[in-house]
Amino acid sequence: MKQAHEGRGYGIELVRHAENLARERGISRVFALSNRAADFFTGKLGYQLASVDDLPRERRAQYEASGRDSLVFTLQLE
Repeated sequence: MKQAHEGRGYGIELVRHAENLARERGISRVFALSNRAADFFTGKLGYQLASVDDLPRERRAQYEASGRDSLVFTLQLE
C-alpha cells in the first residue's frame, strides 16, 4: 500500500473484507504473509505470529519456492 494511503483505514477494511469472505466459505483460520507490516497485523488486527510450518502444505510449498523471507501471521476466525 502506498504511504499516501497510510492511516486512512484502507488496509484494515481490505483485511476485514478478506476475513469475512473466508467466514462465508467456512474457513476458520486465515494467514497473512508480510515483510513490513508486523505491527499492523499483530497490533491493529489481532493476528498472532506463526511459523512457516503452520501454513497449509500447498501454500508452504509456494512460500518456499518464492525465496521470500516473509513473516507469517495467523488469525482464528470466530
